[in-house]
Amino acid sequence: IVILDLEHLMLEFAPEMELKLAAVTKEERCELTERRETLKIIYAEDSGVIRKMMLNTLESGGYKNVVAFEHGLSAYEYILELNQRFHSDGGKLSDYVGCIITDIEMPQMDGLTLCKNVKDLNFGDTIPSVVGYSSLINESMTKKCESVGADAQISKPHGTEIIDVLDRLCLD
Repeated sequence: IVILDLEHLMLEFAPEMELKLAAVTKEERCELTERRETLKIIYAEDSGVIRKMMLNTLESGGYKNVVAFEHGLSAYEYILELNQRFHSDGGKLSDYVGCIITDIEMPQMDGLTLCKNVKDLNFGDTIPSVVGYSSLINESMTKKCESVGADAQISKPHGTEIIDVLDRLCLD
């Protein structure tokens, strides 16, 4: 059985893509910098190459408060810990998490299960936005994402598009 890492191959054969994905205009950074810096993001992605590229893209766009995980289960365990802290200290959920970005196919817990589990948690009045980020986004996958409560879906490797989606979902 041969398993190909599509994202790794794409960057190996077209390394200029990483530069394009990380490019965010200076004007855009200035306008929303403070609000972007305060948004707490959880990011689950099993591909080290894509995870690094996305973290660079988010940081260059002003989203600096990101906690990254290699798979959905570790992200979900972290969210459960945050949920427990939220209930015990009487704070606001937004003090701990404002958005979750997740790959769809990952070991231990896929992004669809992560999204459904998060949406089913008792967060009080506020449920964080969840963005599916996958090379598998098509009409069928979009329906699956919507069925588990995902707020948006983005195909890889459209990195800078995530900045617009985060602004729309979390800052508007």
